Amino acid sequence: MNSANKQLIEYGRKYQNKWVALDKTTSTVLYSNKNLKSLIKKADTTSREYVLEKVLPINTAFIPYHNI
Repeated sequence: MNSANKQLIEYGRKYQNKWVALDKTTSTVLYSNKNLKSLIKKADTTSREYVLEKVLPINTAFIPYHNI
């Protein structure tokens, strides 16, 4: 298993079932919280731009479906 895969697995384990605010330029985790409103409130206090992500449990897959 390569280093990138190990890092992704550890990220999933650490933040599963949580919302994460990632730095927009570096993709590093700024804050995490199970409550989205609390996370946004805390992230908005900084002057950094961020992106929100919901980290699913490790044993879950998200498969988007589009009905045309």
